[in-house]
Amino acid sequence: MRMKKNTIKKTFFRSLIFVMGLILALGSVGSTAQAAVTTNNNKHFMVYYRALRDKTMQGVNTSLPDENWITMSDIPYGIDIVNVFSYVPKGQEAQAQPFYDALKNKYAPELHARGARLVRGIDYGELLKIKYAGDFPTEEEFDAYAKQMIAEFVDSIGIDGLDIDMETKPTEDEIKISDGVIKALSKYLGPKSGTNRPFLYDTNASNLAPFKNVSDSFDFLAYQQYGSDNVRTDKAVSDYSGVLPASRFVPGLTFPEEQDPSNRWYDATEPYLNSNFYKVANYADQNNLGGMFVYALDRDGRTYDASDWTHIKPSNLIWTKTAIMQSGGESVANAKEYADHFWNRVKYTVSTKDDITAQIMNAKTIYDVNKVILGKDYGQGISSTYDPILEKGLLSINTAELISQLNTADKYLEHSKDYDSAKIAELKSVRDKVAKGFAGKSYTQVQVDSWTSQLATANNGLLGYSETKVKGIVDTKSADSLNKSYVELYDINGKKISNRGLQPKTAWAFDRKLTNNKNGSVYYRVAINEYVNEKDVTVRNGNSVGNLTNIEKVKGVLNVDKSQAGYSLYKQDGSLVGNRALAGGTNWVVSAKASSANGNLFYKVAKNEWVMSGNGVSFN
Repeated sequence: MRMKKNTIKKTFFRSLIFVMGLILALGSVGSTAQAAVTTNNNKHFMVYYRALRDKTMQGVNTSLPDENWITMSDIPYGIDIVNVFSYVPKGQEAQAQPFYDALKNKYAPELHARGARLVRGIDYGELLKIKYAGDFPTEEEFDAYAKQMIAEFVDSIGIDGLDIDMETKPTEDEIKISDGVIKALSKYLGPKSGTNRPFLYDTNASNLAPFKNVSDSFDFLAYQQYGSDNVRTDKAVSDYSGVLPASRFVPGLTFPEEQDPSNRWYDATEPYLNSNFYKVANYADQNNLGGMFVYALDRDGRTYDASDWTHIKPSNLIWTKTAIMQSGGESVANAKEYADHFWNRVKYTVSTKDDITAQIMNAKTIYDVNKVILGKDYGQGISSTYDPILEKGLLSINTAELISQLNTADKYLEHSKDYDSAKIAELKSVRDKVAKGFAGKSYTQVQVDSWTSQLATANNGLLGYSETKVKGIVDTKSADSLNKSYVELYDINGKKISNRGLQPKTAWAFDRKLTNNKNGSVYYRVAINEYVNEKDVTVRNGNSVGNLTNIEKVKGVLNVDKSQAGYSLYKQDGSLVGNRALAGGTNWVVSAKASSANGNLFYKVAKNEWVMSGNGVSFN
């Protein structure tokens, strides 16, 4: 299909099967796929994956000695259709077999788990090879041939569907035959089948005759417009408008194939806003097309310069990753959010002193944002494997505490001379291991929590503390018991905080317990890096002061003075209001009062919000 060249011929469709033999009864394999991480508009994005450049198919159908660099595991997220494209010359079947083994056993399952589906292109001519006894095939003959094609071209290599490649001008009689075969195939593939097995049609022209009678059989039409901008897209959409809605029209561009003697496509050239990639991807988004596709994924970023044209080179896939976002409705602001999220987890493993966040925020286009992280070409950026849509899926994982622990570790390591050398070495080992995992391709909340715990233990071990997660409430003791007017707060290093304290006879929620391993002193965390000594508080069983009873209506004004920055609020069931407090030095209208089981008096200042009477709280 695609490029007219000696190394990739249309006849690859007939040669691909060679000696595979095993027919996989996969049926609706695609229907078990999990939900994918997608772009905002959930549009299609398809790539033609050239199997001859897969690592497992080294030396097949090529004269170039360079090592292949790509695998199907490297296909970016946001791609929902992968078109497996290959031609295996006679005599090289054994060399190619490892790819097909990996396709069945590794690649297809991985892509299915993302929600992607795999198809294989066949030349339109394959539809005309049906054998029939009479003057025209019967329904039974059409059906039998459709099943034969699916078994041969799809199930045999463990994929999901078909792509009909139309680049000829068939006769009326041939169209009648192809219409019958396509309709028979549509019972098992595509939108009419009731399965999740894709059925596609791709072409490079506006020849409606072989398509118009069967247009409803296909998920979408992939339109090859290599070397052309959105003007051609607009014309083609108009040409097909009578038989195909724009929402099922998917235009496609290409990268330069190596050793192509004649074709010269310049779709991916800077400046980005002048490129066909931007113009077509933006048109697809703005005009609600069905998406976009690219051919020769592995050649992303390559040129027709001799150094590129005669060599296989790795790619950071920046143009494809950008097109996925642009055509899928992602904004520049989204691109910045994903890139900055990535930077804030990988920065612990890189040595650059550049202000990467500033570069991200100053970028003007999606391409420029991605280029800050990926670089213009492979090996020129922070990461050559950064995947914006994969990063989007990581945003929901809470990493705040892990980042806090990493920053704490780095501060300790920066002043390593102040601490025990053995403990510093232990901390650095844990820190580097955690940072490497955090900077990996992906992770789960369970992994993040585990890394956080490991690093917290190492950080605390350095200081002689151990910290455990535990929730509850502490009541500060009275001023008489304390022999002081307020309760001191401490930081994680055990140093007193000079400008803050807790009022006597007040309740505070805590979420951590900190133990000094040397002297056994125990502290409870009541705010970020603010701890109270257990000697100054009473730890309550449970997290409530008990139900507020003896409620009666009163009217007046409650004053809370500035001796304390904030005053805890409680619900009527006695539990703390976790996300609100009364600021010191403020006045509040009171509508009711109540008491708790331990005799404390409470005043109602808002719906189901009560403040406890005590030092600093007065009611008039």
